[in-house]
Amino acid sequence: MFRFLILYITVSLTFFTRCTENKHISAPEVNTKQVTTAHTGTNEQKKGAIIFIRNQNINAGKIEQNTPLMRDVYYLNRGDEPLIISNVRTSCNCTVASFSKTPLMPGDSAKIALELDTENKGEYHKIMAVYSNAVNDYDSTINSSRVLVKVQWNVVAKHEKK
Repeated sequence: MFRFLILYITVSLTFFTRCTENKHISAPEVNTKQVTTAHTGTNEQKKGAIIFIRNQNINAGKIEQNTPLMRDVYYLNRGDEPLIISNVRTSCNCTVASFSKTPLMPGDSAKIALELDTENKGEYHKIMAVYSNAVNDYDSTINSSRVLVKVQWNVVAKHEKK
């Protein structure tokens, strides 16, 4: 019993001494600016394809009803690996996107062609989502990079345009 008591005291003192030795170590303060910068990737160059869309807000303005309306969305691969656009989705059937699934080499640019519906009068505010293998704008919930482009236009009757 005496040996057990001495062993218990020795282990307790060893544990207590170790805990008090580490007592002065505190958790590092979190600098929110550093965290934000780290997540945006501005401090270091990421490896892989990096998509850059020149204009993420497209305003096609007023257009006469039943007049063809096309807009091009230009994008660039600023990374060091080929960029592959896997899908382009629009928020409505009134916006149709055409794109190439051919890998875009680093430094090259390409376009997504948008065809906007002008059959019905009214003001349109739509979103186009570009999905790719880019390392920027990566969303782990969908296991893909997603960049959003806002598109708006206003369809008027032929005599209302001016």
